[in-house]
Amino acid sequence: MIVNVEITSIMPEFYVTEIGLLELIEIPYHSNPEILFSQIAHLPGAVWLDSGCDLETRGQFDIFSALPDSHFTPSDLPSGEQPFAALQNRVDNLTNNGNVEHNLPFTHGYIGYFTYDIGVKQLTANHPQRPFVDVPEFIWAHYTHAFVFDHNNKAAFFCFISDIENTSLSLLTNIIENYQQFLHGKNQQDVAEIESKDSFCLETLEPVWDYHQYKNAFDKIKHHITVGDIYQANLTQMFAGKFSGNPYHAYSSLRQHMPAPFGAYLNFGNTKILSFSPESFLEKHDNFYTTEPIKGTVKRWNDTIKDDLALLDLKNSEKDQAENLMIVDLLRNDLSKNAVLEGVSVPEIFKLKTFSNVHHLVSKITAKTKDSENGMQIFADCFPGGSITGAPKKKSVEIIQEIEPYCRGVYCGSIGYINSAGDFKSNIAIRTITCQDQHIVLSGGGGIVSDSEVKKEYEESLTKINRLISGLKSFNQR
Repeated sequence: MIVNVEITSIMPEFYVTEIGLLELIEIPYHSNPEILFSQIAHLPGAVWLDSGCDLETRGQFDIFSALPDSHFTPSDLPSGEQPFAALQNRVDNLTNNGNVEHNLPFTHGYIGYFTYDIGVKQLTANHPQRPFVDVPEFIWAHYTHAFVFDHNNKAAFFCFISDIENTSLSLLTNIIENYQQFLHGKNQQDVAEIESKDSFCLETLEPVWDYHQYKNAFDKIKHHITVGDIYQANLTQMFAGKFSGNPYHAYSSLRQHMPAPFGAYLNFGNTKILSFSPESFLEKHDNFYTTEPIKGTVKRWNDTIKDDLALLDLKNSEKDQAENLMIVDLLRNDLSKNAVLEGVSVPEIFKLKTFSNVHHLVSKITAKTKDSENGMQIFADCFPGGSITGAPKKKSVEIIQEIEPYCRGVYCGSIGYINSAGDFKSNIAIRTITCQDQHIVLSGGGGIVSDSEVKKEYEESLTKINRLISGLKSFNQR
């Protein structure tokens, strides 16, 4: 064995595969990974890239970990170096232990986020906004181990490399034993019981803007569109308040009401991020890249006939298709900066996707680059995402900076992983809540174009986050 803790003696029935310095231990699969994650959620650096609990919309993999051995934050950034390049350098220094010899997307590497604002800084020197909550502009934690649940193949794994600390390995193997006992019926403590000691209470939550302030911002964007400065800009509004207790308790509840295929829970000390994102930003596999922007939204109805009509209206909406196409063209341009000749394509356009609270129009853009190097440079060239900025991107970002009163923070940024081979997968951090100390913020928004109507856009921005707001407010009634 490569470490002092004898895994096979603790769990002799588990299948262990060694790939170089990487070990994969197959553990019992369950369709609800939270049974296991709830036992590590309290640990320092606990992270969960959550594929959702809706069997129709969930992704293939859930990835989670805890107890990172290091963090990369703005205070670690070398003088004069960009954060994307610095993270790439750190990834390049990792040993690629067998990533091509298994089908798991992540076994060890970095998990974290970039705020929207760090992307803005590379586009414009104009930074008039102030933060509402002062979260680090990026946090990427390095993990020597991970739990991976593969829902398509109904398999689960505990993965680690030889760099893992023995104390961490011992603790995690004990947690696996508890999980195994639960599945075998020997330990009937369910997720709710595990969480009962971790209460959450929302004390206040109010909009930063009233309707008239939103309308004033809307009118300014429409003016910029009318005079030809831009074609589209994404306008967002913030809700802010105070909370007490453990945000994970809120995340556990809210993910049942708003399941999303690109969700995440990040426990980075005083900064905790709860994301329920339906949108993929950028995925890299070797020298192939994929992005799937969302543009076009209608709310869902409990009445089946009304819901079907809303879906049909979205499918046939020239306005929503035009918005979507603007962003598709923008992202094609972003990806073409590094793609080989004729390497960018659009295999899916205006695809309908249904979630618990809304229907969306989603398109897919792919790109092939000359080699698999410098993936974070390509990430940087596309960041922040076009669907949450506008077109042209640089001018839209500058206008947003002038109109919105606060930095967006993690909202509209990106959360994801980058593995030791340099491959990554990331979301657009919409439907995302930030908890910093006792402050809580979340925002909703939408794209404004020439024929947008202020009341409809205002309502759409609320529709996207109403379930989160009502879910959070239910905690001050308990």
